[in-house]
Amino acid sequence: MDVQYFGEIGLGTPPQNFSVVFDTGSSNLWVPSKRCHFFSVPCWFHHRFNPKASSSFHPNGTKFAIQYGTGRLAGILSKDKLTYLVRCSDIPKLPSVSFLLGGVWFNLTAQDYVIQVARAGVHLCLSGFQALDMPPPVGPLWILGDVFLGTYVTVFDRGDTNSGARVGLARARPRGAGGRGGGRAQAQSSG
Repeated sequence: MDVQYFGEIGLGTPPQNFSVVFDTGSSNLWVPSKRCHFFSVPCWFHHRFNPKASSSFHPNGTKFAIQYGTGRLAGILSKDKLTYLVRCSDIPKLPSVSFLLGGVWFNLTAQDYVIQVARAGVHLCLSGFQALDMPPPVGPLWILGDVFLGTYVTVFDRGDTNSGARVGLARARPRGAGGRGGGRAQAQSSG
């Protein structure tokens, strides 16, 4: 059983690297800064972000304080560039991600949701997921974007006034996997 997810991020320009635990319950990201109080124990053991060393740092100036079950967090809201890369060598070890839609499970393997990019001899692997924190009544919600729609052929049927709209999904056959598709993805029955 997985109890938490962690990874490396780069914050700022140039990136300052941090090992973090990803909060799967929100899109918030907290890291200690150089302004961290001397008497704050987490600041003794963790790398601290230096806003003066980042050319993309934008202070908001709004103070905040949040009480968690295990402690309190306080600081000043700011905005900066965040870089998250997946180690390409970890792709075979990453878990599948599954969505339950209309009573049917749709699975994405790491090969489906990790975007591999090669430019100028540099090979990068990026997460195809992006946080979207929409407050009620609109959220919480998911947008099934490129990584999902690149794996599943999607047919949208507006229907008529009696039947209503429907969406059909089928696993796409990869390019060059046979058939008469001329290299295009083709729908194949999922049973």
